[in-house]
Amino acid sequence: MAWSFYRSGSADAVAELSVFVAADLENAARVMAELTEISNGVRQVPEEDRNATGQRGLLCRRTDRWAIFYVVPSRNRVKLLHVAELSTPSEELIAEAVRRKG
Repeated sequence: MAWSFYRSGSADAVAELSVFVAADLENAARVMAELTEISNGVRQVPEEDRNATGQRGLLCRRTDRWAIFYVVPSRNRVKLLHVAELSTPSEELIAEAVRRKG
C-alpha cells in the first residue's frame, strides 16, 4: 500500500489530516483504516464516495463534520487531496479538491 499527499505552496493535505486527527481521533482512525483497505484491494470504493462530488475520479469520504477528498490513481495507492471541516460550503470544498486533483 502506498499513500501520497497533495502538497503545493500553502496547501498541505498532511497538515489538514493532522487537524482532523487532533479534532476527531476516532473518526480519523476509522476513515484512514477504510482508505487503507481500499488501497490494499480489500474493500471497494463505496458508491457514496464516488457520488459525493459529481466529478469523475474525485472521491470523497464524509463524516458528520469532515470531508476527506481523495483519488485512487492506481491499484495499491490512495492520494489524499484535501481534508476539511464541513463548516465551509460543500461547493467551495469540492472546487478546492478539483483544483488540487489537476
